[in-house]
Amino acid sequence: MSVPKGQAEKDKGNAAFKAGDFPTAIGHYSAAIVADPTNPTYPLNRAAAYLKLGKNEDAERDCDKVLTLDRHNVKATFRRGQAKAALQRLAEARADFWKVLEIEPANDAVKAELKKIEDALKAQGVPKPKKQPVDIPAPPLASGSAPAAAPKRRRVPIEIVEGPAPSTSKAASATAKPADNSITPVSSRPLTDSRRGRGVGGGIFRPNGEHTIFGEKQKHTSSPPAAAPSSPHTTQTPAPAPGRKTNGAPRKPPKTLFEFSREWEKQLSAKDRWDFLSGISPTALPSLFQSSLEAPLLTSIVDTLRDVLTAQPDEKTRERVREYMIGLSCVQRFSTVVLFMSAGEKQSAKEVWQLLGGGEGEKAWGVS
Repeated sequence: MSVPKGQAEKDKGNAAFKAGDFPTAIGHYSAAIVADPTNPTYPLNRAAAYLKLGKNEDAERDCDKVLTLDRHNVKATFRRGQAKAALQRLAEARADFWKVLEIEPANDAVKAELKKIEDALKAQGVPKPKKQPVDIPAPPLASGSAPAAAPKRRRVPIEIVEGPAPSTSKAASATAKPADNSITPVSSRPLTDSRRGRGVGGGIFRPNGEHTIFGEKQKHTSSPPAAAPSSPHTTQTPAPAPGRKTNGAPRKPPKTLFEFSREWEKQLSAKDRWDFLSGISPTALPSLFQSSLEAPLLTSIVDTLRDVLTAQPDEKTRERVREYMIGLSCVQRFSTVVLFMSAGEKQSAKEVWQLLGGGEGEKAWGVS
């Protein structure tokens, strides 16, 4: 009997999760959700992977989805409390933890999380006490003993011995003079520049086999000066720095939703995600996502487009973002996906269209 596709993707996601590859795990869990949207285990596992990556809003959204399918799911309530605590919504997190504790009173993990929440709430209400200096009394002296006398100190004169500078310089010049006089010329031949090529006298051994030491220098015709070797730094190309790609190959665009989700989760900043998205043609989005696009991924893309427009609102970027917004609206089931977006998520899409100045495609997003 063949394993259902959703279960197979979940098993792959669990293996990636155990290996610490959380972006890959999210991709497999997303594929499992697409295969079977009614199974609460798949978004529950994806929420755990989102928590590992610090994507707390996405984790909370997945937990809400689980609770719509199974409102008594303890793990979903607990993980939603963890996400809210990380988002500093401490009162909401405490409410979720209390719900879990009502169902499982002996759950030690929930008790530990509740203690952290209570400590954090107390710390917010009570200002941190300032450190005050503490006076430490000196130990009492023994009866009949006199107080210790202060140590005696005495000054020691230091004599600086320094010779007169002028006399030293005179002595140095006087000693240098005889040295100059002692140098006498021993040859009247003119000195040649060291850079000029010198003639070679043949070496110690003769080519005819009579290995005798030369007694006198033989006269020879001066050979033409050898060309000076060029400096190494003018001909040698510096090696590239290690780890830097000199001819970086362009990134290969993803072909499936799984590949897109996996690479998308690996990008940690809006700039990295924009660079990744720019490698995909806006007209290719419908065939890439087909009918598998979900509200969390759509919201993440919209947030990235908004951040890019805010950072660099030039005409080229605006036109490119407009093409992506229109391309997303052409994806299958797009109107259904928009229905699952919260009011805050729709506000992000509205801000993008406001930065673009409205136009074609705005009505499809339901924000006009």
